[in-house]
Formats: sequence, structure tokens, C-alpha cells
Amino acid sequence: MDPPQQAVYDREQDPVAFSYFTHFEEYQKLSTRFLEIVEDQEQNEEAYNAYRRMAMILDSYQEQSYLLDPFLEKMMNPLLQKFKDRARRMVEGKASYDRKMWQGLPSLIHHLIKTRGAKTAVRFFPHTTEDLEVALAYLSTQDATEPMNWETRYIVLLWLSLVAMLPFDLAQFDGENPGSTFERLEIAGKNNLDKAGLEREGAALLLTRLYAR
Repeated sequence: MDPPQQAVYDREQDPVAFSYFTHFEEYQKLSTRFLEIVEDQEQNEEAYNAYRRMAMILDSYQEQSYLLDPFLEKMMNPLLQKFKDRARRMVEGKASYDRKMWQGLPSLIHHLIKTRGAKTAVRFFPHTTEDLEVALAYLSTQDATEPMNWETRYIVLLWLSLVAMLPFDLAQFDGENPGSTFERLEIAGKNNLDKAGLEREGAALLLTRLYAR
């Protein structure tokens, strides 16, 4: 890193009192490019470098994360829509998990959640009744023993916890097995309660909201 770049880096690592989210335009430009290339293995390095820069920007607002609020919808919605599209393609067998490829999309979504907090960030997650089946099926494609998948599992558990709050009858998804949808959600939560990471928090939130229905 040359001296000018190092100076910029050092300034951004110091706690700074911002009055607004001054890096929004740079962040959005990086995010747009990131979404274009994140699933292209040949451009994995560029995607990773973009992620690192965005993570650095977010980290500099850790102590004043509320400044992101006016921009949070624009920051999160494109990422979550791509995540949902990816989930649907996986469930439909039109995409597959590549163990060798860095999973940049869930990493960036998780970094946003970490910066602003799950309670605020989850408000922007997809939340229609049709999302229930997609999210449940997608979670079942994630190998619970695969350490690289933990961010994806955490995000899906948060997604399910939000959908579980919607005022609809779970029985409409039961088919010929009464109570099966509730049971699948309960199993999804319980299977992740023994995890050491954030999956446990996502699972606990899902079960709390499921039992409160």
C-alpha cells in the first residue's frame, strides 16, 4: 500500500464523528459492481476486493451506524433480492453450491447486519407468505457441517423468523400432512440451536416467534 493509500486507510480506521453517511455514493458504486460479478468465479478476486472496501466503509460507521438508516433500504434490498433469487434457483435445481468459491453475497449481507444490528436490518428482508417455502427449502440445501455456510444459514434463519410473524395460517402449506409446516419450522430452529455461532441466535429468534403465534 503506497503512502497516500495508507493515509486514507489510517484515517478510516480512527473513530470519526460523521454527520451523515458520506461514503454512500462510493458504497453504492461498489455494491452495484459487486452484484454484477459476485457469482462469476473468474472475477472472484475483484468481487472480494470490492467486499473488503465496503466492509471497511461499514466498519468506520460502527459507532454511528444509525447514520446508515436513510440509505439502508437502498443498500440492502438489491442484495436481499439477489439472495432470494439465488435461493429460488438452488431450490429449483438451477444453481449449485461451489465449495471452492467464496460466498461473497451472504458475507456482505451479514456485514450489514453486524453493522446496523439484526433488529433493524431484518425489517428489509423479503416477507411474503410465498417466501416461507423458498426459505425452508433453501435452508435444507445448506450442509449444517459446512463451516463456510454459517452466514447463509444465519441469514435464512432470520428470514424465517420474520416470515413466521406474518398473520397467515401455516396449515395452508401442510398439504396432506396436518401440522407439517409448523414441525418443519420447529426442526429448522432446533437443528441450529446447538451451533456455537450466530446460527444459534437466528434459531432462537425463529423458535420464539414460532411459539408466539
